[in-house]
Amino acid sequence: MRHLRFAMYPALLLALVAVSCSDDSGSNSTCGNQVCDSGETATNCPQDCSCGNGIKNGDEECDGVDLGEATCGSQGYVSGLLGCTEQCRLDETQCVPAADCGNGQIDQGEQCDGTDLNGATCKSRGYDDGSLGCTAGCQYDESGCASCGTRAISAGYWYTCAVKDDGTAWCWGWNGYGPLGDGTTTERHTPVQVSGLTSAGAISAGCWYDTCAVKEDGTAWCWGFNSYGELGDGTATERHTPVQVSGLTGVGAISAGSHHTCAVKEDGTAWCWGWNGHGQLGDGTATERHIPVQVSGLTGAWAISAGMYHTCAVKEDGTAWCWGDNYDGELGDGTTTDRHTPVQVSGLTGVGAISAGSNRTCAVKDDGTAWCWGDNYYGELGDGTTTDISIPVQVSGLAGVGAISAGYWHTCAVKEDGTAWCWGFNDHGELGDGTTTERHTPVQVSGLTGARAISAGMYHTCAVKEDGTAWCWGYNYGGELGDGTTTDRHTPIQVTWP
Repeated sequence: MRHLRFAMYPALLLALVAVSCSDDSGSNSTCGNQVCDSGETATNCPQDCSCGNGIKNGDEECDGVDLGEATCGSQGYVSGLLGCTEQCRLDETQCVPAADCGNGQIDQGEQCDGTDLNGATCKSRGYDDGSLGCTAGCQYDESGCASCGTRAISAGYWYTCAVKDDGTAWCWGWNGYGPLGDGTTTERHTPVQVSGLTSAGAISAGCWYDTCAVKEDGTAWCWGFNSYGELGDGTATERHTPVQVSGLTGVGAISAGSHHTCAVKEDGTAWCWGWNGHGQLGDGTATERHIPVQVSGLTGAWAISAGMYHTCAVKEDGTAWCWGDNYDGELGDGTTTDRHTPVQVSGLTGVGAISAGSNRTCAVKDDGTAWCWGDNYYGELGDGTTTDISIPVQVSGLAGVGAISAGYWHTCAVKEDGTAWCWGFNDHGELGDGTTTERHTPVQVSGLTGARAISAGMYHTCAVKEDGTAWCWGYNYGGELGDGTTTDRHTPIQVTWP
């Protein structure tokens, strides 16, 4: 098997050698005891200190029935019943105000009075947008405020990107070639908005610092590293803000690999561009392309995934097809022969999702089973062995799977019950089970429930929960976990939005 092609990419070798890895997960011996102890915060112990756990802590005014020592009287009212909102703020709507409430001036115990909000807005109260009001009790009325949840997330090399419900795109982490899209090369430890990109529907953070997104109008946009034309704008010029992919419309899905990018159009055709040394563009050649070329002979495609040096797609009939590098059997055709045009994955039908990783591929069938093939040096195929295999093998003990993601040397999946499971390489805690122990079969991600999407990156993993919150764990060298630090995490930590 091959881990990295250092001869082709000496810069990658130097970058990896220079990295100093930390095993500090940010946890402590009392974390998990259901009490927010001294020294614990929502950052280093979310299960004890996060809003919604029933424990008032940090900057929370309350949590559930825990109001601290607050009462309507302590808030300046004459009587009433004090409550707590879902945002862990005191709910004073049932408190009875003093006689001066309603005089248009903010008096003691009042947050607001009439139209005088004391300069507060929904954003200053922790929301994304909306209209802040004032209750009859002279307290903030946040019913008109709204928070935008995370729609999609993608973990790349040492960075992560996401799309929010309002169609804005955000990225965080290492930014050496501009993959964050904010017009700079400045490393970011919390999300920054991608410049000028609106109405985004999907996003893909690549294996080598290039990022691409699809807008709701079917256009494709890319930014970051571009030495091989992987941005698709007809040049090899690095871009720090999004540029439109040339001549591509009606796009339904996109995937950024390592130096190449691929997309599926709504008409079922597939298109690729960038580096093509192993035929990963699927056009029958090994010629580098700076604008999209159609994948030869592939029709009826609806999903696509670009891996390290290979690409895979799913057709409407449920069959899976792959092309490009096949050194470890990642094309799944029973051989180790490179293919410059698509070949069908052997024996796999009823495919509902596919993910191409470094030198392997994984898929989910309609029956909820997960299957992987290719490189298995660290147990990333999940079959309990470390043996490479060139045809699909079922992931051990995993049923009811809804989504899967093949990262660099680890793989993760989300089950229909909202639990997340990972397996493979784990030196940086990317499996999220609280250890750095390599796993050859799936282990459950600790403390993560209600998950609906997952993405495995280089050495980190991120997920989106049903409530729209984003969580990451693993390596944090460039701030790719988005928690405002560069500390590795061995269990999920919530992404901190600005």
